[in-house]
Amino acid sequence: MAANATVDGCMVALTLRSATSGYPTVALAHVSRLDDADPDAKADASLHALSEWLTDNEAADADIHTTVEKVRAARLEENVFVSRSVETLAEELRHTQEVITQRVGGALDNITTALDQLNRDAGLFGANLHYQIDPPTDTDHSWRCSVTPRWRRNANGPMLAYDTVTNTAQERLFSIHLVLAVLLAAPHAQGRALVLDELGDSLGQEHRREVLGAITKVATAHGITVLGRCQDTLMRDVPVRRCDYPP
Repeated sequence: MAANATVDGCMVALTLRSATSGYPTVALAHVSRLDDADPDAKADASLHALSEWLTDNEAADADIHTTVEKVRAARLEENVFVSRSVETLAEELRHTQEVITQRVGGALDNITTALDQLNRDAGLFGANLHYQIDPPTDTDHSWRCSVTPRWRRNANGPMLAYDTVTNTAQERLFSIHLVLAVLLAAPHAQGRALVLDELGDSLGQEHRREVLGAITKVATAHGITVLGRCQDTLMRDVPVRRCDYPP
């Protein structure tokens, strides 16, 4: 009885499997349909069909462990290759980000140097760019770069952001210095042209002369052409220089 129960258990498992993939062999399918009137005869037939099926698959079952190990080894090698490739690409990405950060930082440092020099040449107390460059930390993130122009209002004071309240003339002069600094920091600045709009807007006569004088001084020293759009009332304050060109 116990043996019959074991065989019946095997056949039940195969019957459940047959609902999707069918019986492994025709003989097993046949014995599954035998009448239960003679349990011993059905058990013998089932046992015989099971034995034939297991014997036919004995060689394949013996090799399955080796096959599984080969597949595992191949998959492991593939995973190692993919991991190393990802590490290499990640390192290359980090290097690229470092290069970009250095290039951008270098450009901003050059602008800072030019801005500080222009500011001090105008008799002021120094200026700089406070910046932070953040590379993306994930694939769906973007580069972030924040830049705040700053300048010192008095000899012993701190660097204050450009939007700190001050008089209009100083703001205008600083904004022009900033634009000039960007131009001067570029490679081969000499010979370039700069267009400035509303040069004398909201400035009194003395402050306009200061601004125009600063522009004239920088343009002359660095060989830059500055084209300014301004009101007619500003023209009398613009320095006029006669240039003689050879025939």
